[in-house]
Amino acid sequence: MSDGAKIAAPRFLRQAERKLKRLHRELSRKQKSSANREKARSKLARQYARVADRRRDWHHQESTRIIRENRAGRDFAKVDRFAPTTMTCSCCGTRVKHMPLRIREWDCPSCGMRHDRDVNAARNILALGRRERLNACGGGVSPECVPAVVDEAGTDRSEGIWT
Repeated sequence: MSDGAKIAAPRFLRQAERKLKRLHRELSRKQKSSANREKARSKLARQYARVADRRRDWHHQESTRIIRENRAGRDFAKVDRFAPTTMTCSCCGTRVKHMPLRIREWDCPSCGMRHDRDVNAARNILALGRRERLNACGGGVSPECVPAVVDEAGTDRSEGIWT
């Protein structure tokens, strides 16, 4: 998160490994194309589905908790998913050309600031969202005021009178 907090993901697959290992062993001992093999395959598939359901449920609960804590009654801005948030320094804006995913912490070549890759990305996403929200009102984005054409409905700014 942008305040530096990290959420540890529970290891659902690691917790279910012992049962999955037993079910795989049972499946391998069954004769191919038998009814018992199909039952064992079905049990194994159900166990993998349980792991996936637990993971999906946990993601849903965490995202709902974050939304309730932070976004209730606030603005929501969608940020480009391909924005280079992990490779851009949140302090000075310098962008690193290439960074392998295995690098979790890095130093900015310009300002020397040490960044945790995930926290840096969260700060950049927050800044991008805020920038879009401020620009939505037209601050610094829209072109300079152009005088209205005489035939146009509304205010004739060249004369200073209403048409």
